[in-house]
Amino acid sequence: MNKLILLTLLLFNFLVASAQTDTVSVSDTVTSMHWNLYNFYGTPSANNPNRIASIRAVLKYVKPDIFTMNELKAESGADIILNQVLNTQGETRYRRANFISSGDDSHEMLFYRSDKFRFNNVNVISSSPRGIAKYSLTYLPQGSAPILPNDTVVTTYYVLHPKASNTPADEASRTATAQLLMEDVRYSVPLSKYKHFFLHGDLNVYNAQANSYVVYTNQGNTRTFRDVKENSWAMINYTQSPRQTSFDGGVNGGLDDRFDFMLCSPDVITGVGGNMQILPSTYRAVGNDGTNFNGMNINARTNLIYPDSVVNGVYYGSDHLPVTSKYKVNRRILVSNKSLKPSNSWATLRSVNPTIFTITSASNGAVQIQIFDLSGKLVSIQKENSNEVSMPILNAGMYILKAQMGNNLFTSKFIVTK
Repeated sequence: MNKLILLTLLLFNFLVASAQTDTVSVSDTVTSMHWNLYNFYGTPSANNPNRIASIRAVLKYVKPDIFTMNELKAESGADIILNQVLNTQGETRYRRANFISSGDDSHEMLFYRSDKFRFNNVNVISSSPRGIAKYSLTYLPQGSAPILPNDTVVTTYYVLHPKASNTPADEASRTATAQLLMEDVRYSVPLSKYKHFFLHGDLNVYNAQANSYVVYTNQGNTRTFRDVKENSWAMINYTQSPRQTSFDGGVNGGLDDRFDFMLCSPDVITGVGGNMQILPSTYRAVGNDGTNFNGMNINARTNLIYPDSVVNGVYYGSDHLPVTSKYKVNRRILVSNKSLKPSNSWATLRSVNPTIFTITSASNGAVQIQIFDLSGKLVSIQKENSNEVSMPILNAGMYILKAQMGNNLFTSKFIVTK
């Protein structure tokens, strides 16, 4: 049977005739990325003169909102990433965190989209051979609209690079670093605020049984991290090395290890208790199509997933592949009619047939139409220059429609029945 759209203009015109404030729940997607950029000073070597362009090709492909890195050798290198890689080709929104030394060997850095995040602070947890960088950022809703205090999305990113190599002493050093990090997790915030925590880094672990990895992910602990790939050491998740032969320093030998990780607090996995949830199918070791293994350069044959620009980019960019994943962010935005014109002087709404709305507006211009379900999930968004608005196919239920043009805002509930 055809679905009928019944408009109920009575219950939800809360923005039109009163001076009260109300909320609308919306969702967005954040892309995070981590890359160990081997010995990155910023000045390419003579035998790899196009390294900056190679790194740029990968980052432009991923378009991360958060980008963290290992093996920054000097602060000037962070400025090169910011100004010659991220903020190029018309892009201007990226910023970087304050530089703080992680030790004598190399450092970490975090870059972020300034229209999506506000940088709060960074500090370093002492460890050997390198410290652990801890970054705090606050997620910004689109348009900088205020959000409810309980829905403020504060994110914490630990970025680290523990001891390499595979001797018992090396693993003991990695375990000591892991214990220091988890001690900070336990005592830095109350348990109720252990939300939106992330751990990025070249962890140098060889399997899920490694002591250091168990320290991070032990589900028997009150506070722990979860692996977004559920402890998967499948070939398609390997990150070192894209190079079979030695090139521009670093490790060679081909892809055979999963060293690079993005772990997150359990609320980010389940979507319960916080405002961020991972989209697990989006996790990637960028450039790895699951067919390359030991003894082969990653760009030696046609890649089944990634374009040549990306495959060559990771080959020339570093001896590690970057890892990336996407997260859904949910929050409730405060909306008020103080800066809005009353909708009853701007627009009316009527049903023409089961699939089309007509908006009669006293103004001219493009109208943005958003439809939410009652849980606050955004199910449709479109911009129309016509008064006729084609409706998406909706399941039976009650929905919220928002129509906005400039400072004019119209909001109403409607019901879809079969």
